[in-house]
Amino acid sequence: MAETRTIYAGRRRLRALERGWTAGERLLNRLAGWQASNPFYHLGTLAIFLLFVLIGTGIYLTIFYRPGSDRAYGSVVALSATWPGSLMRSIHRYAADALILVTEWNEFKQLDMERIKSLMRQPILI
Repeated sequence: MAETRTIYAGRRRLRALERGWTAGERLLNRLAGWQASNPFYHLGTLAIFLLFVLIGTGIYLTIFYRPGSDRAYGSVVALSATWPGSLMRSIHRYAADALILVTEWNEFKQLDMERIKSLMRQPILI
């Protein structure tokens, strides 16, 4: 009986995280109006779109970037001095960050917390 209570007590935090996640998804579905317009259901499409954005901005940046120890810094400064170049650098950077988020989001959502807990010497949160 005491062991059952210990196991249940250890799962309270996990259940709280799952309830919070579910509440967040329900809220986003309500704000989006329906599931089809919820961006979390279209992560693959978003990843492909961001990949094309990265390819386009990467081509633009490659045209104006000059590699080499003596020219690289100057070409980045010259690129950042104009608004199109600065805009392309910003879009490229944020699209790369967003691509990492949308490709890894589903993996974090489906973590096997019980297995992670069993592999830890001393559970920190779970």
